Amino acid sequence: MARFDAVKLQSLLEVDRRGSISGAARALHLTPSAVSQHLSALEAAAGAELLQRSATGTRLTPLGRTIARHAASIEGALEAIVQDLARPDTASELRIGFVPSVAAVLARAIADHSETWPECSVHGIETAPEDAARDVLLGDLDAAVTVEWPHHPSRRSPELRAALLLVEPLLIAHPSPAPRRSTGLRRFERSTWVAAGVETGCGTALRIRCREAGFEPDVRHQTNDFAAAVALAAATGSATVVPSVLGPPLPDDITTFAVPGLARHLVLISRHVVAPAVETLERNLTRRLTELATATGR
Repeated sequence: MARFDAVKLQSLLEVDRRGSISGAARALHLTPSAVSQHLSALEAAAGAELLQRSATGTRLTPLGRTIARHAASIEGALEAIVQDLARPDTASELRIGFVPSVAAVLARAIADHSETWPECSVHGIETAPEDAARDVLLGDLDAAVTVEWPHHPSRRSPELRAALLLVEPLLIAHPSPAPRRSTGLRRFERSTWVAAGVETGCGTALRIRCREAGFEPDVRHQTNDFAAAVALAAATGSATVVPSVLGPPLPDDITTFAVPGLARHLVLISRHVVAPAVETLERNLTRRLTELATATGR
């Protein structure tokens, strides 16, 4: 019966994650030659090719992907052993990615976290939504508080979990008096817009909802920053999108309108084997977000 070494399986798993032998070698602090030797030994044990090499990188064969999934399970089991041995008084640090709009509530959750884990130092790192899952998967972050969009689903590795913290409706913000040509989103058909780019989940969600309402938004200004969007909208008489719970302060002359079906999901991405300190942070975030949503009537 073939026997597989956990160290060699880790090399296969890192090649799958990073797409090259050189990338796996850097992650594992090995030479490319050592990683290649590990892979050759695994292929010999399996009696079949596990890799497909090309000019654009290295991909796993179907059998290689199957073995990599088992390798990920082994890695998770080893991480679980470490977490079971961890205690609040020995925890050292957490690296938490976040999107800017959750910064204030994350700060309050971190303050709560320090009461349970006084020796754990939490480092917040601003992280783009499209990078959050990859950074957690590669170990650059322990977890990430980020956003996902029903109209713009994210592709996520089966090695990761996404805990839903809050479904946050988005509002259309517009300087008063608001246009009243029709009801719903169509009332903004002739408005100019401040919106995020088409490559973002927020920008995609807005454009899809406008098209469903029968028009293409006239986007004059692009920004991913909600506070900047509100300032531009107020100065130019444009419409924009703001979160209902975690949105920036609005000037007195800005009116908001709810649009059914326009929402974002706030999630905490982590490994399936969740560290106790991450579990605590997740609970604190959920509680803080629920309190805010209740206070705003959302």
